[in-house]
Amino acid sequence: TTVSDAGGFWKQAANSEVWKVAEQQDELTVRASNALYIYPDIDIQEQLSELTQRYGNDPNGLVRFNQAKIYVDGILALGTSALLDPYLYDSNDYGFEYFADSKLEEVAEILSNAGFQLHLHATGDRGVRMALDVLESDKIDPSSGPHRLTHNYLVHEQDRGRFAELDVVADFQLSPSSFDTTYRNFLKSDILGNGRTEQLMPALEIHNEGGLVTLSSDWDADELSPLKKISTALKMVRPGGNTFDLESVIRMMTINPAILLQHDDRTGSIEVG
Repeated sequence: TTVSDAGGFWKQAANSEVWKVAEQQDELTVRASNALYIYPDIDIQEQLSELTQRYGNDPNGLVRFNQAKIYVDGILALGTSALLDPYLYDSNDYGFEYFADSKLEEVAEILSNAGFQLHLHATGDRGVRMALDVLESDKIDPSSGPHRLTHNYLVHEQDRGRFAELDVVADFQLSPSSFDTTYRNFLKSDILGNGRTEQLMPALEIHNEGGLVTLSSDWDADELSPLKKISTALKMVRPGGNTFDLESVIRMMTINPAILLQHDDRTGSIEVG
């Protein structure tokens, strides 16, 4: 079993130390591939020495801190996701981004070249495009990857094939709460309108374009159970009536995350015997 702690607020909590102590005291029963949070209000050069001290990527250890968690934008229901078209309630509101384009590229370049796997939080279609544009740059070191975009609530049709082209992992939280009728109706009436709401969570479309898709939990914001995620994915009907097949969904919860977390050579596969 493997977990990935994407919080990593190292200035507020000694979470990396706690993980390491648990490993040293032989109290861990899982592998943990964890992230360190990148603070947008502190210059990246000021953070780098602390980040590199906490960095760890021993493939034989149970705990690794080899990811950098970078927030590109905010939360869709709060109106802070970065959108290509404005929010329904305000024709001048296109959302929020934590870093300007040039600053985002600078941060990603420095961290990838320091060996960090990039873990980018992107929820709106503009946020996703910003992240993909950065990862397309030849300044980003691909050897520390595969790099990932997580959440991906809205992805423009023109950007869905770019995940495969750039070898970027599309990480989704296909939880029952994401398809809750009350939540979807709120997005339709107050936030996005019908058209964009119907296009939410295009995991199947990115998969069909050859992208590596993983399913994960944003616990405790949504359900932790992998079986619930598998069930939700199989019940999901996309525009046009398209659906997932069981084998693909199981891979999205097993070997695909193992590839993302760089230990598919030792775990993640389901094999006879």
